[in-house]
Parts: sequence; structure tokens; C-alpha cells
Amino acid sequence: MDRTGIYTFPVKGSDYDYKGQVSYPTLVDMMLEAAGLHATERGFGLADIMRNGRSWVLTRFHLDLLKSSKYDREIKIETWVANVGELFTNRKFKLYNGKGEIFAVGSSSWALIDIRLRKAIELDGVLDESLAETDKGTDIPAPIRIDSVKEGSALGSVEVKYGDLDINRHVNSVRYIRWVLDCFPLEHFLSSRIKSLDVNYVAEVLYGQKADIFASGDVSVSNENIIELKVDEKAVCRAKVVWE
Repeated sequence: MDRTGIYTFPVKGSDYDYKGQVSYPTLVDMMLEAAGLHATERGFGLADIMRNGRSWVLTRFHLDLLKSSKYDREIKIETWVANVGELFTNRKFKLYNGKGEIFAVGSSSWALIDIRLRKAIELDGVLDESLAETDKGTDIPAPIRIDSVKEGSALGSVEVKYGDLDINRHVNSVRYIRWVLDCFPLEHFLSSRIKSLDVNYVAEVLYGQKADIFASGDVSVSNENIIELKVDEKAVCRAKVVWE
């Protein structure tokens, strides 16, 4: 089987934002779905590893928006494993619009955890390096480590509800992105567009917990912001949003 997978996703009316673009959270959701399909076809999908009491967790994510793409009726996503380390594996993506043009690229880092112990375990014997396309997509940046917000402004808080949870019973990866983007006023979206988005998933957040949100600067005017979510004063998620 080819080490690279290409998947087509139809775009529903509810997937568009007010500019007629597929919304950022929807794009990320499609990318994660493509990753799941690719892994399942090659024998290391979620259902396969959960039989042994394990699960995949997303640790870092990067998305570069190269151009705007409006009113597409379908999005094609190409994805592959870029490398396999001792504890983390990296995956990359190319996103194609309805015209067949690449309008975004991305990368992600994943860890395998023991569901009962909630601890990372080694990938040896689960994911073989031979599955990786190490020479492909070398121009796509890897996810970055995001620094903590040292002196920032408090933007409120969110409490985790049923609709925020995924199969691992912690907050869904895309839900964090929705919370991050909701920090910005509509005027910022009207006058700018997101150039890049990085997310670090630091710790899991569970049902009933409350996450406090902080920003590194004035989210209404700055073109580069770090958003940090904390539970009981400990970081659980950091995101860096760059606008143009």
C-alpha cells in the first residue's frame, strides 16, 4: 500500500464561515479525520490500538494558510507519516481546493498513551519507520514549541461540557481551536486573515473542569498572539496565531 493517502471531504453549507471560506476548525477537523483514515488503512488506527488499551493523542499541530479558498464544494487532503521517533510520530498534510491547488499545508505530532495509566509509551512494535515518507514535504514546517504567556491579559474562562469531549473522555483537539479563535473580535477577522496557527496540547482537560484563558497581548490589534489555557493555574494548551 502507498505510504501516502489522499482523501476527499465534501463541504457542507454549515462548514463555511461568513467569508465563504471553510472555517479554520473545520479544516483542522478534516485533517485529523484524514489522519485517522490513513492510520486505519495501514493497521495502526484508533480501533486497532484501543484493543490493547492504548490510544493516540495529538501533542502539537501546525497549519499554514497559503491562500484564501472560497466556496469550495470539496477539499482533498494528502497525508503521510513523516517520521517515527521513540515516543512521538510526526505527520504532514497538503490541502487542495476545488481547483486542485494547494491552499494550505500542515504538520502534527502524536504520542501513544496507555489509557489506564494516562502515560506515553514507546512506539517500538506499534509503528514501523518503514511506514514513513522521510524525504517528502521537507519544506512543510514542523509544529513549534510555544512559550508560556508571562505577562498577559485574562480573557475569561470556559467550563468543559459533554459536547467538548472526545473518545478519550477529554477535550476534543478541535474544541481548543474554537476556544482560541473565539478570543478574537469579529473586526479582526474582517480586516485580516490567519496566516498560520500552532497549537501545543500540554495536558488533558476533563469534564467539569474550568479552563482560564490568557493572551500575550491585545487580541484586537496585534498580528501575532499567544493564547494560553490554564486549569488550576497549570497550562493545558497554548496556541500561537499569526495574522496578515
